[in-house]
Amino acid sequence: MKKIILFSLIILATSSLSSFIDFDEEMVFVCDSPRVKCFYYMPCDSLKNQCQGNKIFRVTLSRAKQLGKENCDCEKN
Repeated sequence: MKKIILFSLIILATSSLSSFIDFDEEMVFVCDSPRVKCFYYMPCDSLKNQCQGNKIFRVTLSRAKQLGKENCDCEKN
């Protein structure tokens, strides 16, 4: 009986924890400079060149969009 209760508590704790964490959110890379309007899925030379003198951050896709950033392709820039 104690094993069943313990197992139930572990399952409940795990499911509660996973509801607080959004595992499906994509992460992207942005520059903290307001003049750089792009976000990239991978840090590439285009981002590094555009972001000279500023910092590159890894943020969620939704946060990048809130910042007004648009998706750019490393190959095209």
